[in-house]
Amino acid sequence: MKNKIINKLKNVSWYTLALIIIFIVAGPEAYIGLELFSLLELLGASTFALAYLLMFKMFIERLTDEVKKVLMLCIIIAALPFAFELALFVEVAGVETAYACLLIMLAPITSLVIVFVERCKSELDKIFNTAKQHPVFKTNVYISHALIGSFVIVFTGSLFLSTIVWIPVLMLGDSIV
Repeated sequence: MKNKIINKLKNVSWYTLALIIIFIVAGPEAYIGLELFSLLELLGASTFALAYLLMFKMFIERLTDEVKKVLMLCIIIAALPFAFELALFVEVAGVETAYACLLIMLAPITSLVIVFVERCKSELDKIFNTAKQHPVFKTNVYISHALIGSFVIVFTGSLFLSTIVWIPVLMLGDSIV
């Protein structure tokens, strides 16, 4: 399917591409279409098509630049309660400069957050490794006492009696068995 589409696009001539551009640009306006057809005859199909394709490309680039500026402004507005000086940067130097200053101000904070996250991960790893050594995580003790504790809760309905079964296991672990 993809190869068929590529082959069809390779077979399209400049004149066909120019006609498609004329139909897109002119729409239902016959007068504009006539002007574009005369321009096509004057410039030639390849020059006409390349000029309009370049125009479309420049339009898309300008549109993406405007979208980037709007996104930068939204990020700056979100950061204004924490750094009000960005409003001055936007007014004096523009959105791009204010966004660059915001990124410069956030760099130390970002590095602090990364260090904090790494420290939390290492502490959680230590806790997890310590907890893995606890007798509760040894299945031969854990499953048997969990089964007995569950039976005690089901038959008596008492959480107190179940904890009587569990407390020695949690405190003494493997040494009971």
